[in-house]
Amino acid sequence: MQAAAPPKSSLHEVVDLEMSTGTFPSSGAALTFTLDQPVPNEKSAFIANWDARNLDWVPMATDLSSDRKTVSAKLAHFSTYGLFDIVSNTIGQLVGARTTPPDCKNPPPTWDDKNAPQFYDNINGPVLWCATSDPANPDDLEIKLRLNRGAAASITTAIKPVWSESDLWQGLTPETWATMALSGPESLAPTPNTYFIQPTGEYSFRFNKSDVLDFWHSNKTTPLIEVDTTVPDVLAGLLYDQVSDTGVPALSLITTMMAVTQCESDVYAAGGDLTLTVTSKKSVVDKLPGLMNTLAGCLSGHSDSIAQEAAKYWATRNPASTITQIEKTAHLVSKSILAGAQIYATVQVLAPVADALTDLLLDPIARQFVFQPSDQALKEYLSSTTELYTGTFHTGYLFQPGTPTLSPLRASISVRYPHGWTPSLVRFGRTTDNSLTFFNPQGKEEVTFDFRSDREGAAGAGPVEYLENTPVTIPGITPSGPGIHTAFVAVLYSNGTSWGLPTGMNYGVDLLLSAVRADLPAKGETGIGGTLLSATNGVFVGLYSQHGFATDQEARAFVHSEEYRQIKSLLTSVSIKTWSE
Repeated sequence: MQAAAPPKSSLHEVVDLEMSTGTFPSSGAALTFTLDQPVPNEKSAFIANWDARNLDWVPMATDLSSDRKTVSAKLAHFSTYGLFDIVSNTIGQLVGARTTPPDCKNPPPTWDDKNAPQFYDNINGPVLWCATSDPANPDDLEIKLRLNRGAAASITTAIKPVWSESDLWQGLTPETWATMALSGPESLAPTPNTYFIQPTGEYSFRFNKSDVLDFWHSNKTTPLIEVDTTVPDVLAGLLYDQVSDTGVPALSLITTMMAVTQCESDVYAAGGDLTLTVTSKKSVVDKLPGLMNTLAGCLSGHSDSIAQEAAKYWATRNPASTITQIEKTAHLVSKSILAGAQIYATVQVLAPVADALTDLLLDPIARQFVFQPSDQALKEYLSSTTELYTGTFHTGYLFQPGTPTLSPLRASISVRYPHGWTPSLVRFGRTTDNSLTFFNPQGKEEVTFDFRSDREGAAGAGPVEYLENTPVTIPGITPSGPGIHTAFVAVLYSNGTSWGLPTGMNYGVDLLLSAVRADLPAKGETGIGGTLLSATNGVFVGLYSQHGFATDQEARAFVHSEEYRQIKSLLTSVSIKTWSE
């Protein structure tokens, strides 16, 4: 029975209860253990019921008296019960945890302004940072960080790094939360480029120069890396603590993340508003036992499927490993996660979490790396890669009952485009120039800007996949509403009757600026080529680039090309002004 004890707990006493006469009372019965010595402050005690069918101990709701010498639980039947103690969760122990700064032996590349205040540089800060370069890739920017607190958190990178590393992943490339979740038994779509970091854990990210400078050019105040904490992070951190010593930390993490994601909708449904802020922290933490109970109920029906999917996923990352052993370990981890959720639901050991979270909910600047280019790098970037185009446009005709009339609305645009490309005005048979197209040196049409005074025109709709959804700020474009942001998106779709791809082209990739939901799923259904953004004064503008490919593989490879990077840089450099004459 001791071997089956819940993780990180010790069995102290077992009692077998049965009734020789009479019937068990409908109101239940109380079981009390009286101790000679109080339960130490660094521990908690709980009572568990022995499940003879599954050979498991099932933790029960337990009360510990104020003098810590009496442990009680209400019973629904007589059977075998055990008294356990458990060291209060590691997150509680780590309330005052601090770590040392990451080690950056080399200076960052010259295009990074190392003298600019890019991060909160304080040994007591919640996140410790440094910027460096790798001798093997001297022109890449490498950023290292350590979580300097005893709570788990998430890391989000604004752009995809070319390389990443974590002390949790045993030398393998760390996986994002989205990748692990989408490989689980029920596919969901968490935020891309988001990683889990354990208390006092370390991560390193390396970024390509052109990617960072392109991002900075359109998002000058947006952090390149941000550390944050949410309720799923808290739950995952608590549960990972219960299974982190299985000998395969990465497999434990994969199983934990799949478990939390599998049951995340149940947790939010049970908890109501779970937004974590400095002011809401206590009320949310007070809900954690109930949320753990919800999580345990959900996991009890999915534990095996989560273990199977986690084992399958880990096997793809470690082809040389033995699948039988992986499955055995994954099932042990999944079982321990369920037991951990049951313990946290029944034993009041979560109070210290509130203190551990405090600093992770303070001013975001203490948790962000905001990149700043050196002056020389900025000058070289702007002068060597782009030219400036400015122009003023009519916005076409007003289509209304009667004779169409020329719209009084006007728009001016400022945009940077690559050297060698040619801007051209397109009339579409009208007497006003209302569309601007950029052609590359080979004469290929790359990008089109279309200004309108209405939403005329329809686009096809069908299943698509979003290869990129990066928020951008475009001067002159008005917000579309709560939960909606302007973004650079890359949309992949297969040919259909309404797409209009050239003969022989079976797949299309559209690059455009669009107003989309912040939680836009990776796969969905949308209109292609017809998305219009709302500018000021009632002007609508379409900014898009359309490309056809013979195969799905060619279409997906396009997002890694220089042509893709140039189009993205052009679209995200736009500034628009509108007025009425």
